[in-house]
Amino acid sequence: MKTAMRAGDALKRDTLRMLIAAMKNERIAVGADLSEDQAQAVIRRGVKSRKDSAQQYRDAGRPELADKEDAEIAIREVYLPLMLDEAATEAAVKAGSEIIVLSDHVDGDGNPCRLTADTTYIPPLAATGAVHHHLIWAGRRMQASIVVDTAQCWSTHHFACLIGYGASAVCPYLALESVRHWWHDSRTQKLIETGRIEPVTLNGNQRLPPIGIPRNWPQAFGKHVF
Repeated sequence: MKTAMRAGDALKRDTLRMLIAAMKNERIAVGADLSEDQAQAVIRRGVKSRKDSAQQYRDAGRPELADKEDAEIAIREVYLPLMLDEAATEAAVKAGSEIIVLSDHVDGDGNPCRLTADTTYIPPLAATGAVHHHLIWAGRRMQASIVVDTAQCWSTHHFACLIGYGASAVCPYLALESVRHWWHDSRTQKLIETGRIEPVTLNGNQRLPPIGIPRNWPQAFGKHVF
């Protein structure tokens, strides 16, 4: 706040004062120092309140007041963990992007995602639903498709839920990689050679199979011919 005061940034100064006051009130309400999660909850409530206000101002034809609320939101969100960048997604679609890829496989620079003690994944249903509904709110949902690249999908139920939440396509990369490893394992090939596992091909499995070969996705995946 001192930096904002020195720079003469009245909006940032006032926003931080309101945030500090909200933190103090919350601390009094709980009767103890706030945990990190409690502090973030206070910030998120303020962000949500201002998003609602900004939308009301836009609906009322007062864009200058909506812009002020958006500026306050940006100041508050600096103190929250990095999340899905809805504004960047909307801007990309507005600029002509037709496919949005949500991935827990690689980051925005194409580097492998790593889980650490401080970093975890966003559940794909939450990520898909957030982007889907933000684009609906922005009036741009029909201009782009959402593709989910995730390790957290390996059953028909997972596929169905992601499609229901707004995904146009799903790449279950870990499930596919697991099947590839199983297929190329020497023990698997031995079982096929000895007839203990029916020899199948991708093209063959797409046609109506003979008796004894799985006829639906759960059976196919369960018997490792997905």
